[in-house]
Amino acid sequence: DLGRLSGDNFSFSATVKNVFDDRWAVCQTMSIYFIGSTGAMIIPFSKIGCSSDNNLMLNDTYLRGKEHDLSPLSADFSDSVELSIQVEKKKVSILMGGKEVYTEEYKESMGKLVGARIKFKGLGEVLDFKLKDQNGELVPLQ
Repeated sequence: DLGRLSGDNFSFSATVKNVFDDRWAVCQTMSIYFIGSTGAMIIPFSKIGCSSDNNLMLNDTYLRGKEHDLSPLSADFSDSVELSIQVEKKKVSILMGGKEVYTEEYKESMGKLVGARIKFKGLGEVLDFKLKDQNGELVPLQ
């Protein structure tokens, strides 16, 4: 239960590392999911050079990597990477290592935030995970 946390106004941070080293998973893909009561976001990340295979979904906004430049969402995830996602009034800002790398807006409300998930292709590590409300208050996770 995330309380009354708005899916349109929150911040998230995590330090992640992809430890899967397999020839069939060269791109080290990972996605962060935010599930709202009336919508969802899927923010994809991958190794540098693989971004055209990614698809970004910000509730009612869909961007395919083959048609839009999603390369700012790429990094070497075999080392720890600090990720931050800030959502303010339906504007999403994505930061890597404290530096803003991508921003995009959506129109339809996600409603109340009911869940968050980090999904790796293969093995990954989540070294830190924080979710905050629009006032910067840490949301207790259970």
